[in-house]
This record gives sequence, structure tokens and C-alpha cells, in this order.
Amino acid sequence: MDATIDLARDGSHFDALADQHEQRRIAGMPTLSVLVGSVAIAARHWRAWAARQARSAVVAAGGLELEWYAAWLRELLRARDVYLDAEHYVRRRLRGTCLSAHGGLHEKTLHELTLLFERAHLDDRALTADGLCRWLLTRRSSRQPLAVDDLVRAQTSESEQSLDVSGALGQALSLLDGGCHPAFLIVSDDAHDACQDETSIVARTAWLEKAIPHLVQLITSVPRWTVGLATDESTWARYTSRAPESFAKAVAEQHVIHVPCLSVERVRQVVTAGLKRAVPELEPTFVEMARAGASDTLVERLIDAVRTEPRCAVGRKDVQPGEVAERQVETPFLEEGDPWKSLQERFLFELLEHTPDLAGRFRLNAPAGFLFGAQPAEVDLLCAELKIAVEIDGYYHFTGPESYRRDRRKDVLLQQHGFLVLRYLAEDIVPRMAEILQSIRTAVQSRTPQCTIREGKETGT
Repeated sequence: MDATIDLARDGSHFDALADQHEQRRIAGMPTLSVLVGSVAIAARHWRAWAARQARSAVVAAGGLELEWYAAWLRELLRARDVYLDAEHYVRRRLRGTCLSAHGGLHEKTLHELTLLFERAHLDDRALTADGLCRWLLTRRSSRQPLAVDDLVRAQTSESEQSLDVSGALGQALSLLDGGCHPAFLIVSDDAHDACQDETSIVARTAWLEKAIPHLVQLITSVPRWTVGLATDESTWARYTSRAPESFAKAVAEQHVIHVPCLSVERVRQVVTAGLKRAVPELEPTFVEMARAGASDTLVERLIDAVRTEPRCAVGRKDVQPGEVAERQVETPFLEEGDPWKSLQERFLFELLEHTPDLAGRFRLNAPAGFLFGAQPAEVDLLCAELKIAVEIDGYYHFTGPESYRRDRRKDVLLQQHGFLVLRYLAEDIVPRMAEILQSIRTAVQSRTPQCTIREGKETGT
């Protein structure tokens, strides 16, 4: 593409500042990275920076301490083998002594583990890294499944039945002993909208005023935690000018990284140049693309999807079904075996990857894990973790009764395997992208397990 949207120099600048912040954390200095600008672009830079460090990243929308810890812990369990981390923790405790842990600890019986814990002088209290280590290895020995709620409950005070989040976070990081933990980024609940009306900005500012003291308290207690906060320029300006002076505010203002924003006019300019024609009917799409901090890849996917649509759109009165199929074959930029709906799938997938709270959730054209007829079932966009299947229906889904019946059989099979099925018309992906994104977001939120443990002590400023 001649006119680029990605700003590589900003990515390099971001990495340099993020590296400086991480060095401060390693040195034990509490550091909150505040990313100001396009929240979508900030999240993309954050994930890319983490990936270059061979670590995972997680973006959480809204919430406070307990929700943050549960989201971070969920990613930790996905990205790392915490049982192996616990095993290494025991071996570190035995190092330099006459004792040793011969063989793999997973081979030991519960009785053998208990004896080993005693020899290593591992504390059995829940609110210590020792206690967390003992609990994990005991659970593995008994072959019980592990979920976020289980781990949180293991760190919960038995007397108060509540969780000290900073203490729990410190225990988890102690268990890792400097190992890479997920880089955590927090955005406001409505960050995907980024509306600039006064009411929205006031609401986001109020959330910042509540969230920042909690974050600063956490990083003061656990300075090794890699955490950032992303917000738009208008909300940040209101917060810095109106929030009362405090220690938390001073810490937040200390490490700000400014992230570029993308204008609607810029998206319109690049898409118009790519299509070689004006597309005023796509103005709502341009707004959404700007909010998503559209990269070159996303804009290219949009151009491909829109460029084919006039020839393949379902319901056009001037095109007969046979002509649609023929013109699809003649379209030069469609690869062999790659029908028009595949371009819509790719565009939607790229759009999800650009959306802070949905990025990394879905895989494109992924196996569902069971057979559909004689072939492995494949889903257009699959979130295996939450069992959400997104299917895009193109023209060929409506060519006859058998196509319809086939889709219904596939839906039933997916539902029998516990999947929530979301179906969208291929022709709706571009013009109704905001509506589709919101319905996918709602499905993700409804299927994300909620932590049932209540939070402990209140955090001050």
C-alpha cells in the first residue's frame, strides 16, 4: 500500500520507553506505564512489546483489583505451567542443603510430597508463597483440575473469606522467581467506543480517579508487576487538570507514553485511494476503523472486502446467481479456492485482533476438535477457551435447501459440544461492523468465568 498508516518509528519509541519502565520494575521501583492516545494502538504496541520479550500480554477492560487479578491469573495459567513453577520453587528451597528432590515431583505420592515439604521447611499457611507452592503440588498429585477460582480460593484468608489482592499477587510472582509473567494492561470499560462527548469523558475520568489509587497501591506493594493503563487524550487531560493532587496521581504522571491517534479523515483517504473511488456509505465504518487504530493490514483487508462486494453482494437485483459465481472466479485478487466470504472472515479476524479486549481470543479457520461428517469440523472464527464459534455466511450458504440443512446440522453439533454459535451474513461484516463487534464482545463477557471470591481490604490513596 502506498499510503501507510502504521508508524514504525512510534513502535520503536514505545519499546524504548517501555524497556525503561521495565528496568525500573526490575530494580524494585514501583512503575505504572500510562499510555495516552489511541487505546487500540496502545494495546497493539503493548502486546507487540511483550511478544518481543517472549512473554504474553493481557488487556482487561474496567473493573478494580479483584477483577484485574483474576484476569491476570487466568492468562498466567494459560501461558505458563504453574505446576512446573511450583516444582522449581521447591528445588530452589532445597538448593545448598543436603536434601534434594530426586526425580520428577509429579511422580511422588501425596505422602512423599508432604515429607519433602517438611524437609524444605515450606510454610503451610495459605497467605505465603510456600503455602501456594504446597497447594499447587498437592493438587497436581491428586489430579484435580485447576481453575482461577481454585487458585484464588487457595490464597484467601480462611478467617475473613476475602482476598488481599496485593498479597496474592506478590505470592504468585515469588513463585515465578523472576520468570516472565503476563504484561497486564488495563483500559476503561468503554474504551472500545472512545466517544469524545462530555458525558463519556466525565465517566471515564471518574473511573480513572478510582482505578489509579488501586493500581498505585498494588505496584507499591509488588513493584515487580508489569502493568500499564491506557486512556484517551481527552480523558487524561481532564484527569490531570481536575483530580486532586495525591501520591497516586504523582506516580501515574511520572511515566507517560504518548501513543499516536488515527483520524477518520486519514482512514477515508487511504481507503478511497485503494479503491480509486469515493465510498460515502462507509463513513460509519471509517469511524470504527479509526477507533480501532487501523493498521495497514486491517485497511488492506477492508479494501479487499469492499472491492469485491459490488460483484458478490447477496440480493443485488442486477446480478443473477450464476453471474455472481462466474464473476467471483474472474476477480483477479481472489486466490484459487478463496471465495468472497473468506475476505470478510479475514477482515473480521483482523478487526478482532485490533480490538483491545478481544485481541488474541479467536483463531481463523480453526478445527473445532470433532468430526463433521467424515471431515474435521472447522469454524470460521473460533475462541476455543470460551467455546464461541463465529460463522460467516456467504452467498453459497443460500444456494439451496441442502446448504441450509448443512449449516443447521453443524450448528447442532457445535451446540452439543458446548459451543455458543454466532452467525453473521458476509455482506454485513463491513457496514455493520460495530454491531457485530459488540455482539461478539457480549458473548465473550458472558462466557468469561467470574471470580466468586470477594475482595479484602479497601485501598486508600
